[in-house]
Amino acid sequence: MADEVSPGIFAFDLFTPAFCALLVAEADAFEGSGLPRRRPNTMNNFGLIVNEIGLEPLMSDLVASLLGPACRALFPEELRICGALDHHHSFLVQYRAAAGGDTNLDMHHDASEATLNVCLGRDFAGAGLRFCGRNGSARHRRSQYTHAHVKGRAVLHLGRHRHGADDIAAGDRLNLIVWLRSSTFRGAAAFGHADLDGFPKQPEAGVVDHVCLSAANDADYEEQLEKLAAAAVQSPASSSS
Repeated sequence: MADEVSPGIFAFDLFTPAFCALLVAEADAFEGSGLPRRRPNTMNNFGLIVNEIGLEPLMSDLVASLLGPACRALFPEELRICGALDHHHSFLVQYRAAAGGDTNLDMHHDASEATLNVCLGRDFAGAGLRFCGRNGSARHRRSQYTHAHVKGRAVLHLGRHRHGADDIAAGDRLNLIVWLRSSTFRGAAAFGHADLDGFPKQPEAGVVDHVCLSAANDADYEEQLEKLAAAAVQSPASSSS
């Protein structure tokens, strides 16, 4: 059963601890094999594309039997993007508190129609999954919810829901990410019949939240910092101190 932990964000138990351990062991074995591998995306320096290490059929079965039907049931207003989820980009990401590891992930939205995020372990502290609003909405840079990862528990959200990973305080966290995609929707977007990168486009309402800003992904990052600084100076708390 899926719990709507915050509007448009669903969490549910998916993998057993034993299955999580099998996936972690598979990733460790491949990392230790010396075989060539690509990292999952431009934002993560560690992790694996599981479609490229023999696990694509497993992920495809997961999409067809569970994730596609779940998206249609949980996002009935989004059937034009969830109605035909027929392919995926599936990968593992790793966050590590030790020197040299990825410790967090900047705010962004995904190149997907919907995204599954499952914590596989290991032992860690911190590293919450922080959500802001949906890209294209009036509140897309306003803080919404922070999810505390639990081994085997999944989070499902639309790809345009802005999110990032808070700093990991200790240990090592490994997550499976499945970017769910629709060829039909992407084809329509390619010919200008749909907006792939967030819709509807609404002007932002009010001052953005600092935790929702991205130095890498927001063209107006410096401008927004100046607005936040000015708002802090004008706030009652500042004037009474």
